[in-house]
Amino acid sequence: MKLQLRHLHYFIAVAEELNFHKASDRVFVSQPTLSHQIAQLEDILGVKLLIRDKRHVKLTTAGQLLYEKSLLIIETVELSIAQVRDLGVEKPLKVGVPSYHSFDIVSKMLQKFASKYPHVLVDIKEMTALEMNDALHRRKLDIGFLALPFPPPGNETLNVKVIAQEAYLFCLSKQHKNYGLSELTAETLKGNKFILLPRETHPTFHDYIIEQLSRIGVEPDVVVNVPSTQAQYSLAAADIGICLALESSPIPDNDLVVLPLNPPVLQHELTIASHNDNQREEVKFFLSCTQALTEAVSYTHLRAHETKANL
Repeated sequence: MKLQLRHLHYFIAVAEELNFHKASDRVFVSQPTLSHQIAQLEDILGVKLLIRDKRHVKLTTAGQLLYEKSLLIIETVELSIAQVRDLGVEKPLKVGVPSYHSFDIVSKMLQKFASKYPHVLVDIKEMTALEMNDALHRRKLDIGFLALPFPPPGNETLNVKVIAQEAYLFCLSKQHKNYGLSELTAETLKGNKFILLPRETHPTFHDYIIEQLSRIGVEPDVVVNVPSTQAQYSLAAADIGICLALESSPIPDNDLVVLPLNPPVLQHELTIASHNDNQREEVKFFLSCTQALTEAVSYTHLRAHETKANL
């Protein structure tokens, strides 16, 4: 008799339930059949896996080790099967993007990808950082564009690379008391009301904003949290408060102005993330596009900086 995967499935059920009746219901076999399969497993391995009496079931040391290894074996097998199936099916490339603004670099990547894989559908979803983080870990998403600080937990299983950096600006109404300034400072920020994205959409990022402003002596008076940038801009245009913006973000309202903060303590870092186990050819190509475009953008910015310095 050779060891079969069914033996491991049955053993995992018994090890987790520690009750043959409950375990048999869980794996949809009769209790005598389950007992027979566990006995076969012990004969194959030549070790006692369970200590069992009429009321209790307990794992032996060997049984505990087999349980832990069985979980890894089943997970590896299931992942391998999924990867093999993926190779034979033309699936859409699922990409998660933040809803708060558009990125030129993302558009360029998608354009380059479409030229290489014209028949692969790209499914783009606007998602919060927590939604993307969860979808990447559950392999429901191929690529995610996330801002740092990265949301926990368990990101050691993800491949994360910073692809764009820029300082945050502050967006305010032309009726605002600070309109007419060329820049904002810690002193001019004090006493302002702030419009921010809700903490539940990206808690680590929300906390980062509050913490960085606090470090320069600004305790943000958050008057309202709204889930979209369009709503933020509308409230800022009505002089309800000020909100964050990026130079790469289109500002839709002519009644709004954007000012830099001096010193620029708030930095936006955009990352591209994928699961380490995602071996799709399309994903690898997308990531290689990212690398090339990021290096090109960095070189262009460096040359522009050198030219400006020489003038």
